[in-house]
Amino acid sequence: MTATETRERLTRSREIYARIADALDVEVARRRRLMEAFARAGTAPPREDDDARADARATVDASSTVDLDAPDGDLSDVTNAKAALARSQAKARMTLAEASKTRARNDALEKALADAGVEIPRACE
Repeated sequence: MTATETRERLTRSREIYARIADALDVEVARRRRLMEAFARAGTAPPREDDDARADARATVDASSTVDLDAPDGDLSDVTNAKAALARSQAKARMTLAEASKTRARNDALEKALADAGVEIPRACE
């Protein structure tokens, strides 16, 4: 892979990461609304299961092996561009895993609210 191809892939990877980060932001805002609904209803949210906590720990452990904040260096150098691409892809994968877990947890919280007869808050549009 040439430096130009690597830089193009890096650009695409960063764009993908940005979309994933936006999706995570949406799910975090959704979580906030759901937790506020639990507080208004005076009920406690269901506990997160042990598997979900173990998955979160595994994600943190995986991220500790990659220095996501390392400087990119001179991207005209193939080695630096490939390292930047690897960091970008790792960051996107970890963020995607976090967004997916957050969405699944939010779905469970929403179901618990519905089962309790509490109105489910919707996002302001």
